[in-house]
Amino acid sequence: MKSKNAAISLTWIALTACASGNEVTATVQADDVASIEAVVTRLEEAWTAGNGEAWGREFTEDADFTVWFGPRVKGREAIEQGHKRIFDGIYKNTRVEMDVAGIRFLTPDIALVDIDGWVTNAGETRPARDAEVHPLIVMARSDSGWKVEAFQNTPNFGPTRVVNGDIRAQPEFTGQ
Repeated sequence: MKSKNAAISLTWIALTACASGNEVTATVQADDVASIEAVVTRLEEAWTAGNGEAWGREFTEDADFTVWFGPRVKGREAIEQGHKRIFDGIYKNTRVEMDVAGIRFLTPDIALVDIDGWVTNAGETRPARDAEVHPLIVMARSDSGWKVEAFQNTPNFGPTRVVNGDIRAQPEFTGQ
């Protein structure tokens, strides 16, 4: 009986310690989730305002940005300048909506942020269809808060947007 009570006590201590640690982690992560979501909101606001400088502020100095059709852009300055050009050109008077589909913490200071995104003309509502893009963002905690380290902007060529016979529509590829 003594060993059973000791085992129960040790189990209780271990569970209590784990629960306490998880509460701390959960609190930190809840704060981090809110901070990460705030970065996404600021990106949306910068896009809607057509403000490349504000867009660029959310990135680290040496961030990587992969454009939806493939080109790679390196560094905050280049990302900012590229977005200034598109905000003055093809994406003038548009807005972006980005829903956070998921956040996964790789470490306490690095998170993968999965986004569902839509671009619409100013004043239009979001289309009632699948997301147009699925950016995958790597964010890192810095002294000034969470910043974008990498932004992989991937178009949605899901099953509703592909031609028959396209590998992307095959169940083996989509997992559906």
